[in-house]
Amino acid sequence: MNFIYPKEIVKNYEIISKLGKGVYGEIFSVKNNDTNSLDVFKVLRNDKKFEHSQINEINILKKITESYKKTNDSKIEFVSLFIDDFFFKNHHIIVQKKYSQNLYQEYNKRKFLPEIIKKIIFDILRGLQFLKFNKIIHGDIKPENILFFDDTSYRV
Repeated sequence: MNFIYPKEIVKNYEIISKLGKGVYGEIFSVKNNDTNSLDVFKVLRNDKKFEHSQINEINILKKITESYKKTNDSKIEFVSLFIDDFFFKNHHIIVQKKYSQNLYQEYNKRKFLPEIIKKIIFDILRGLQFLKFNKIIHGDIKPENILFFDDTSYRV
């Protein structure tokens, strides 16, 4: 999928770098030129066999982001927030808030004392509780899909 390149402007976003690749597409770090925020592009593969799953993912992301905005605890994010979606060069792009590294990447870099492990597990359980409240079952829970909120805290 080599059609998005660093420094390129797509809509109002400047592509910073490629972060990774998955089954459904590629992930890029981007800067919103209107807000100066750092976000993420998930560039979905242009493949008919994934179309239903991709639409389902977008609908779920929209639903949980709307539900999150209605909570009284909106300063705590236990799910990746949806920002936008659009098409570019025949590929569907999902824009989401950018978070830090994932639990798999950080496991050997950070010190995970027992009280930190408890906090991480508590955050994961609150995220699962939020999904349950919204009648959503996460089908791919793994360390690579658990993101730290930032580089300094242990919030996930």
